[in-house]
Amino acid sequence: MFVQIYSKFVAVLVVAVLVSANQELDTSELIQLNGYNCTGSGFFAHPDKCTAFVVCDSHLKAFEVTCEDCGEGEVTKCPEGKLHYNVNTQQCELPEIAGCGPRPTTTRDPTECDLLCMQVGDCDCFDSCVADNSSSTGGRWTYGVRCDPGHYWNPDFNSVHGGSCDFWDNLSDEVKDKYRNDDECPTPAIPCRWEAIPKCDNKYLYLPEGSKNDKEIQTMYCPLSPSGQHLFWNQAELRCGSVCASFPKKCKVCS
Repeated sequence: MFVQIYSKFVAVLVVAVLVSANQELDTSELIQLNGYNCTGSGFFAHPDKCTAFVVCDSHLKAFEVTCEDCGEGEVTKCPEGKLHYNVNTQQCELPEIAGCGPRPTTTRDPTECDLLCMQVGDCDCFDSCVADNSSSTGGRWTYGVRCDPGHYWNPDFNSVHGGSCDFWDNLSDEVKDKYRNDDECPTPAIPCRWEAIPKCDNKYLYLPEGSKNDKEIQTMYCPLSPSGQHLFWNQAELRCGSVCASFPKKCKVCS
């Protein structure tokens, strides 16, 4: 009983988030369900499973949510170990109450798609649903479509298709980091740069030109002066110099 009440509470809470004009559904912990055609935001029956349901957010992206485990003492009523989704009450309940019924063991031709399906992209290419009269749904997936040169897939682009190719500078920092950490993604090279270590030090940080991300930062050391004194990194002039020239306010501290 507790599991059913808790499930109903979660469902109501998520619906409230979905219909709120000032809030956005947090889908960071959910599994995106590609190929599902959302007709609006809300809860929907899963096409293949009774033990899961589909959540469509305000951008018409589909996510799979698994129902909770059955409560203790209800194993005989719950042979799969999980509750079933009830489309009438929009909550997960015991199978005998949910009335989900048998689900198809196979899905439709995976190459077929509805023309309003979300496009799915990564790096500089994406999968697109293209009109095809031979398809029972009117469309068929075309995989690996390349963005125009200098463009990258932007999943945050405000589009009914779930994203668009966009200029690199328009991508969020999170998306840029994801693409830069992908060795197979040909991201723009990062310009070389030098950074001071935040203290009086003869060391500094150097990122070579053409690096893909900050993991390639190197620690460099200033040489000794002709008189044998240690030189210190001067961030303002991007070179090694005397301690007082590099850190005038810390001259006495560093010397």
